Amino acid sequence: MKTSAMLTVIGLGLLAAEHGLAQMGGMGGGMGGGTAGATVVEEAMIMTVPAGWSPYGQSTEDKTDMYILPEGQSLSDWEEVLRYETFNSTEGIQSARQVYELRTESNRERCPAFASEILQDEMENGYSMIQWKQVCEMTEDETLASLHKIVLGNDQLYILSKLWKYDPPNRLWRSWENDFADIYVCDPTRPEHACGFEVQTAGAGGMGGGMGMGL
Repeated sequence: MKTSAMLTVIGLGLLAAEHGLAQMGGMGGGMGGGTAGATVVEEAMIMTVPAGWSPYGQSTEDKTDMYILPEGQSLSDWEEVLRYETFNSTEGIQSARQVYELRTESNRERCPAFASEILQDEMENGYSMIQWKQVCEMTEDETLASLHKIVLGNDQLYILSKLWKYDPPNRLWRSWENDFADIYVCDPTRPEHACGFEVQTAGAGGMGGGMGMGL
């Protein structure tokens, strides 16, 4: 994919996420478990799928898009969802903040009432990282609130988002902000991006080039 087209895809925001949910096919099966003993052989985002949540996703030549839903919710009927995107190229991207600006510009154009707040904008484990939250009020009775974390890796671009179809209370914001703070990208082949656990060469958990399963 050409750089300009890739930047357009990367810039797609909240409403594109809702559309993606409607189009998504099921992957089936849960992906629980901790980081201990995870197999991570290359650059990956390290996180834990919440217990009882199930992933649904699809991959193309350019990206992997995964939605993780709590028990009792579905792709066609959900109130909250965890979205994980991995772009297989970082061409044209100089910093995580650049992606934040693309995303928030897209969302602001589509939301009659829009507010965002940057929570962190700094290097994390040697990578450019930004984390922010935002609220999009599309109608008087329709709200999309979301928390986002972007990490610009050496090999891939990682975007993690938590979406709600309502504006959650402060305690829920804080809980997920703390969870996101514990999620990071590492590369066991590069000491400047060290993984914070003992990497094994065999066992369960790794998704090469994506999540090193290990919130």
